[in-house]
Amino acid sequence: APVLLVRGTVSIGDARMPGVNVLGVDGRFWEYGEAGRPPVNSSEPIVNRALARRIGAGVGDEILIRVEVPGALPRDIPLSGGTDDAETTASLRGAVAAVADGAHSGMFSLRNEQAPALNVFVPLGVLQRKLERVGRANLVLGRGLKSGVFEEKWTLEDAGLSVSASATGEVHLATSRIFLDGDVEAAASGDGVLTYLVNGIKKPGGAVETPYSMVTAVDSARASIFGAGEVRADAVVVTRWLADDLGLVVGDRVEMRFLVGGEEGGLAEGLADFVVTRILGMDDAGLSPDWTPAFPGISENANCRDWDPGFEMDLGAIREKDEEYWDIYRGTPKAFIPLAAGQRLWENRFGRLTGVRKWAEEPEAFAAALRSRLTLDAVGIQEVDVRGQARDAVGKAMDFGGLFIGLSFFLVVAALVLAGLLFAFGMERRFPQIGLLLATGVSVKRVRAVLLGEAVMIALVGAAVGTGLGVLYTKLALAGLNGGWSGAVAGAELRYAAGEASLLTGWLATAFIAVVLAWWVVRKAVRRSPRALLAGVVDDAVVRRSRFAGVVGVLALMGGGALAFFGRDKGGAEAAGYFFGSGALLLIAGLGMMRVWLGRGVSKRAATSMWGLGLRNARRRPGRSLAVAGVMAAGVFLVVSVNAFRLSVGAADMTLAGGTGGFAWFAESALPVYGDLAMAADLDPDERVGLSVVGMRTSEGDDASCLNLNRAQEPTVLGVDPEAFAGRFTFTDASDWSALDGGFEDGAIPAVADEATALWALQKKIGDELLYPGPDGEVVRVRLVGLVRGTLLQGRIVVSTANFKMLFPDVGGARTFLFDAPEETKKLLESQLRARGFIAQSAGAKLAEFQAVQNTYLGIFTVLGGFGILLGTVGLAIVVARNVLERRGELGLLKAVGYRRGMLCSMVLAEHAALHIGGVLLGTVAAIVAVLPAVSAPGGGLPVGLLVVLVGGVLIAGLVFCAIAARLALRGSLVDAIRDE
Repeated sequence: APVLLVRGTVSIGDARMPGVNVLGVDGRFWEYGEAGRPPVNSSEPIVNRALARRIGAGVGDEILIRVEVPGALPRDIPLSGGTDDAETTASLRGAVAAVADGAHSGMFSLRNEQAPALNVFVPLGVLQRKLERVGRANLVLGRGLKSGVFEEKWTLEDAGLSVSASATGEVHLATSRIFLDGDVEAAASGDGVLTYLVNGIKKPGGAVETPYSMVTAVDSARASIFGAGEVRADAVVVTRWLADDLGLVVGDRVEMRFLVGGEEGGLAEGLADFVVTRILGMDDAGLSPDWTPAFPGISENANCRDWDPGFEMDLGAIREKDEEYWDIYRGTPKAFIPLAAGQRLWENRFGRLTGVRKWAEEPEAFAAALRSRLTLDAVGIQEVDVRGQARDAVGKAMDFGGLFIGLSFFLVVAALVLAGLLFAFGMERRFPQIGLLLATGVSVKRVRAVLLGEAVMIALVGAAVGTGLGVLYTKLALAGLNGGWSGAVAGAELRYAAGEASLLTGWLATAFIAVVLAWWVVRKAVRRSPRALLAGVVDDAVVRRSRFAGVVGVLALMGGGALAFFGRDKGGAEAAGYFFGSGALLLIAGLGMMRVWLGRGVSKRAATSMWGLGLRNARRRPGRSLAVAGVMAAGVFLVVSVNAFRLSVGAADMTLAGGTGGFAWFAESALPVYGDLAMAADLDPDERVGLSVVGMRTSEGDDASCLNLNRAQEPTVLGVDPEAFAGRFTFTDASDWSALDGGFEDGAIPAVADEATALWALQKKIGDELLYPGPDGEVVRVRLVGLVRGTLLQGRIVVSTANFKMLFPDVGGARTFLFDAPEETKKLLESQLRARGFIAQSAGAKLAEFQAVQNTYLGIFTVLGGFGILLGTVGLAIVVARNVLERRGELGLLKAVGYRRGMLCSMVLAEHAALHIGGVLLGTVAAIVAVLPAVSAPGGGLPVGLLVVLVGGVLIAGLVFCAIAARLALRGSLVDAIRDE
């Protein structure tokens, strides 16, 4: 199925969408869809569902499609043709005939991105005529084809090459791209030809100048042009017409003025002088118009004053005799120089020749020999395994499973601790029953089996409920990502797709762990004597110091600190591993230190107060106290550590070293903007005040930002002048933008990327390489030499403009811009460049788009932390109720001897508030230490205000809950409880 695919802008009313894929297709394209062609048969455009939603278009709505007419060369170099919008763009207007969904191939895309493509489909023939490419396509789709089939089928015409007999009798090879590629030049055996348009020819110091003439550089061995004998390097052969115009004779010197491409896309004037060695009559057999290729903006025009070669011409310099020459001789060169001299002056990144000529050979034989020596890569035709690339992109996609498992680990441990605590409480209440069974002769093994059987049933039911709630949580998260959080996934539609095997595995694994925990509790319970069990005696509080806990705490503290220290230079999944390991060890260290503190007790003086008594009571059950504090610490750790990475655009981001690089605006255009932005927008001098622009060439590539969860196969590349970014943004090391200059001896191109793009999306670090197909079919290595932190350059690879031209020689103009300007100027640029799809937004807003993605996922993870805090709060309530229930007789005695109920509440509150405060502080400190290496680097920092609010809220809410739980637990007559003693 042949397809003509170009970028464009679609407008409906005042709404416009740049960067749309405009596809010229015929009926063969629709056969690839599951449902075939959309249910229409019209010459009107068809939009896909994603584009229809973005611009608010429906069936029958009239839309305007604007695309760029492709040129033989990028339009920012000499001889490429004009850059005026009227000449370089084409528009199509029509009513939307249908909205195509995925089943109708509406979501077709060659990019490895999960974001929906924005497509508009028009009849292939219509687009071909608009783009002046009748019978042409730049994409051919095939299904079930073997690799190499195109290698067998392609023709020279497919590669834009033509072989014909010239007017002078030679075989002539030309290309629609004006300049021959290096591989084609090497494969074509013959005499090289390079024809160029010079601005003027005259005698040095002469008053007369011949304007705008074709000059051909050809191999000096061609006697028919240069004559017999040795040819000097600065020789020039002129036509009789030029000799008469300038009064030249053999031996005179002449000067030629011409324009060549500058280093950064501008134009520079060159000057060269030559010595006339021969004068050709106008009837010489060597003179012919076919020395000159079909230069855009020149060859098709009837008058010289209509020429538009891609640079500004002095039309007043064109004389009547020049028009007459064009009428009679067309592109016949007025002078010839040696090929070596011409290539020294006019060679460029597109090639060194405009043609090849060869004597004594038939065109068919020459074409066949040339075709046999060329490959697809040599002529720029790529055979791509689209399905394979898609598999690679998805198979190596950004996997959040590891993050969810790592963050959920703390929640799972907290839930297990709480489950063990609850199961232990249940065993304690059944001690008399267990003791009776053992006392009446039932074996320990039998009793253990009965209790474990109960635990298995409970675990299976509980795990099933948890699995269902997990599915519900996942679906709610996906609903958020498909709704209000859709910006985090670039508007992609996410579907729930958990397999039965994964759900079954999670259910059984959860139940198994719960049963193991129950087995440990049961084993400990049945080891007691029947007498103690019948009496309902629980191991009472015996305060013991634990040296083991202290040793474990110290070792865990050292390990956690070491992981935090060594993880400071890591990135991506590796950094996450260090973070989780450090956090877990720090929590263990904190619990170990708390166990030591519980063993030390409180001073006698402190124990005389109700708060002191409460702290003393916390030591009665050190395991129980540690469990409650640990569950709370795990939840707080999760909430604090996750939200420590929350981002927001602040004043620091708007500075030169910040994420915006100090720029006020970020802009993109669907079609390239050539030359100076202000000139392209035709701004007056007054309207340019305060305008400072950095324009960047932009390749067609995959989005490698956090908006694309798939692994980008060929990330978008930006070409920029390194000096324009000097002092801007913050590097993660001592690098700077000057590292982009030049290249490496092994041919690799230096590049800089945003840290998040490199470490997460590409999983690359400094020194790693990305591979791109080069212009001649070879693989070009792009090596990362620096990373910038938290910038709006996310998703792109930055190279120097010079290296960009080497990597993507056919890409001209700039499509990405960073600039400073008053808002009025920004609006004027959007208005003036509307046809090119130029849209600007605040640089801070662009940076916030990327930050919103991270913050969205952090919000999802924060909910997990909230569950942990909820578990800690529930555990605290259970422990308060259990402790008061166990000690109601003790509390009743205190009430009977004169302690007021408020004093008893204070004692109970102190006991449990200490556990709550200890857990909150432990989780907070462990989280801050674990994340500090990641946020303390340049450009980072803790969101102190947010963390203070979160921790303070949890702390206060927990204390209030403790007070309420203590008061509720002490309701009723405590004195009556003495009778049960």
